[in-house]
Amino acid sequence: MKFKNTLPGFTFLALIFLFGCENCEMTDPMISSYITLKIVDAYGKNLVNPSTGPYYPDSVKASSKDNSSFSFEIQESTAQTETHYISTPSFNEMGKTELYLHLNHLDTDTLLITYKSVKQKCGAPYFVYTGFIFNGKNIAQTGILKLVK
Repeated sequence: MKFKNTLPGFTFLALIFLFGCENCEMTDPMISSYITLKIVDAYGKNLVNPSTGPYYPDSVKASSKDNSSFSFEIQESTAQTETHYISTPSFNEMGKTELYLHLNHLDTDTLLITYKSVKQKCGAPYFVYTGFIFNGKNIAQTGILKLVK
């Protein structure tokens, strides 16, 4: 008699375990996105130009304050008429990464990137950007980050 009473309970628990959890094989985990940078003057004119400068695409380099590895490269696009860079910073527990942008051998600027970690059921945590500060000034987080010199 007790078996008949407990069978529906076990069936219900089995259904919860089978169908109540997210199927990680069918779900693509979120990943941290890259940022796109553009170096401009106060009027929005791009300062990186392959023929007239004042900064040249191949001379712009980046390094991190803590010497961690990260990606930083020219964004290649045939439709693009201005030079942009894409970067994925290294993420850490402190929630901030400081990049040094070496525009030429005399000019270095600082970009502070802040972010938070988001846990997910399937896959490793990913990071969401919470702020950008270029040479001590906040930058709007919409689309391409315009680094005003």
